Amino acid sequence: MSTDIKAVISTVGGSVEPLAGFINQIKPEFVVFIASQESIEKIPELKSRIQPAIYLKDQKIMIDDAQDVIHCYRKIIESSKYLADANIKPSQTMADFTGGTKAMSAALLLVAAVKGYRINYTGGNERNKNGLGTVVSGKEKFYKSENPWDALALEDRRRAALMFNRYQFESAGEIFSSLQDRVQDLRLKKQIDALKLLNESYYNWDKFHHRPAFNQLKHALSQLETYCDLTGDSTFTESIRQIKANYRFLEDFKNASEDFRTPCRYHFLDLLANAGRRSEEGKYDDAVARIYRSLEMCGQLALKTGYNFDAGKIPLKNELVLNTLLKMEPSFKEKYRDGEYLKLSLYALFEFLNAMGDKTGLTFILKKTELKKILESRNNSILAHGFSPLNADDFSKSWQLVLDFSGIKKDELLKFPKLPLPEI
Repeated sequence: MSTDIKAVISTVGGSVEPLAGFINQIKPEFVVFIASQESIEKIPELKSRIQPAIYLKDQKIMIDDAQDVIHCYRKIIESSKYLADANIKPSQTMADFTGGTKAMSAALLLVAAVKGYRINYTGGNERNKNGLGTVVSGKEKFYKSENPWDALALEDRRRAALMFNRYQFESAGEIFSSLQDRVQDLRLKKQIDALKLLNESYYNWDKFHHRPAFNQLKHALSQLETYCDLTGDSTFTESIRQIKANYRFLEDFKNASEDFRTPCRYHFLDLLANAGRRSEEGKYDDAVARIYRSLEMCGQLALKTGYNFDAGKIPLKNELVLNTLLKMEPSFKEKYRDGEYLKLSLYALFEFLNAMGDKTGLTFILKKTELKKILESRNNSILAHGFSPLNADDFSKSWQLVLDFSGIKKDELLKFPKLPLPEI
């Protein structure tokens, strides 16, 4: 263990031999001494017992009130910046809480838990004063252990899972990164590594960055399955089932869209599912904006997949376009003409599709009165042209109208997985 420890942060008490023996064994590059007003005078004697060849740098922190745990904690946590400035990682730091007052030792243990330091206590079976005093010199025994964070990280792991389940991927990512830096148990590290990558994948997916999401999800799924196989952890069984279903969706999406480059029906399905997630968060203006966009996308996809036209650039010289325009009011052409092309708004797009005899356009015209409510909701939103935020009822009505229009059932839409919450 000593080969990868670069720093020791230790409380200093009345007896210097246990700490000197520990430092001589560990051979760190940096030592932070935490001393009271009484014990700070012991540091020169302590340093004289440390082998000069192994000792490089030290920093002294004096505790004003060695009986106040909170004061001690604040002073010690401040001292951790010296280690950070020296580019020493928490996993390379050992906290020795043998010396000093009980308040100083308790505070150092708290800091070790927060920062992710490993810990050491120096004891022994042979003590002076009839077994009640300090350990006899040369008879010390060092009780080292990994950092207490591995045992105390349950709350942070639970918070990260909750953030993930609520689609707050950025916040979850920060917690997973913090856990990654502090957790040292190899099995737990494999779990955290897999969950962090999984979170990054769904963060990208939720932002419509499908290509990196697809690549990350593939690796995250593999890592999580490997972790479960190695550890026998069955708590992720349902999550893995959902992740696999999501991966198949993305794989089909990738193939249908030529590596996410070409518009396809999966764009529409993914956008509707995204709107559903925003509504779960209570972000109804965002949700309705996505519903509006999904309605527009439905028309654009019908035009593109059925006739290979882009709604913003329909060639006027095309024979099918000219024949369609003959069925419409003469003003339509001039209203939406953009040079040698037609550039259609949402309403105009569906009117044009209807004139072409397209089923999607006909359905829109038949439901125009109802679908107009979606447009009005979106336009009245504070994120569009209005001043009032939308509510759950506004979303629910718009949501159902688009589902009815598209023929999609709510249960058909993709759902992101939920992570199990560690029991505290």
